[in-house]
Amino acid sequence: MTTNRACGVLAAVAGSALAGCTAIYQGTAPPVVAVSNPFGAPLVLNRPPGPPPPPPAADLNGAYSGTAFVLDTGGGVCVQNRPVRDFLVHDHRVRWLGFRGRIAPDGELQMVYGTTWVYGQFVGDRFQGQISFMGGRNFEGNCTYIMELRRSPA
Repeated sequence: MTTNRACGVLAAVAGSALAGCTAIYQGTAPPVVAVSNPFGAPLVLNRPPGPPPPPPAADLNGAYSGTAFVLDTGGGVCVQNRPVRDFLVHDHRVRWLGFRGRIAPDGELQMVYGTTWVYGQFVGDRFQGQISFMGGRNFEGNCTYIMELRRSPA
């Protein structure tokens, strides 16, 4: 399934005009989402080959919080933005709800719990990524949220 929805929402989240927005779902693998911007760099993973993103902060430890903004409603099932709290990082390991993952040296993170994926990139003291629900018992659609998280002050 390919969708070109909610680019206006992404533009508001990202603070820039977007040239295109494409989400491609391939079986049980994480969705590939490419969002073009005027500079040609995608805003969301999985990203095509190209220059590496800026490095993450040297110390990522802490609690992150922010908002998950609706990108794809899954046919009207997921329609509200969601707060994200207690996204905990310690020694390059992440724990959030039922998710567990390890941060790659370049700051990339991918976690799966059931049929839900969280993936994105640590940039400085922020995490920018996505939550993708791949259907389930309660609905057939695929819901996708864009996450914008910041590390809370100590």
